[in-house]
Amino acid sequence: MLDKTGYEKNGMSAATLKYIALLSMLIDHIGAVLLSDGSIIPFSFPLYYTCRMIGRLAFPIFSYFLVEGFLYTKNRGRYMLRLFVFALLSEIPFDLAFFGEVFFFSAQNVLFTFLIAALMMQLLLIADNQYYLYPFIVLGAAALASFLKTDYKWMGVCLAAVLFIFHQSRASAKNRSLFALLRTIFAVILTATQQFAPLAFILLHFYNGRRGKQYKYLFYLFYPLHILLLWAVYTMLQ
Repeated sequence: MLDKTGYEKNGMSAATLKYIALLSMLIDHIGAVLLSDGSIIPFSFPLYYTCRMIGRLAFPIFSYFLVEGFLYTKNRGRYMLRLFVFALLSEIPFDLAFFGEVFFFSAQNVLFTFLIAALMMQLLLIADNQYYLYPFIVLGAAALASFLKTDYKWMGVCLAAVLFIFHQSRASAKNRSLFALLRTIFAVILTATQQFAPLAFILLHFYNGRRGKQYKYLFYLFYPLHILLLWAVYTMLQ
């Protein structure tokens, strides 16, 4: 049922879905940082694999709201600058937690993927309805993410592109989620744990279009702080 604003009364708000994504990401990174080598908990592979499966929910949800946030923000330049600043702040914690080095140049954190996706969306908006330019813009952004070796690389950028294009086509939220589900299955079929990522779109199916109660920088700050904390825990336990 819809209320007077045209939104569904039931379902989950953006804030609720983002909190689910945060929890999923935390569980995923607990597995990746603390359980991956079996040095802290022997024979932890089943627990590690379970954590990584649960963690696949996070990226599609964050990608969905990256597109919404980019399209509805009052200042897209400031939005992209914020992504860039927090991507830089997150890089050292990311390198320490996942690679054990202060500077590891062969991989970049996921906020750089989101930044490239945002730049791609800006170019798609500039291209307007010149659809013949879309493949070149998307492929260029995907190539850049792969070249820089950002988290999720070309797959993350392509998922954002699909969500953006369907959003701009004014398709219903359910149709966008269905298409993104199919696209995600195709994109991640080669990686065993990534096959659980499409389950995130079941949750997005219940998005009611409402913002919900959100804390402005929580989602940006949580990323570097939680992986830094996990690295500290791993170091102490080692």
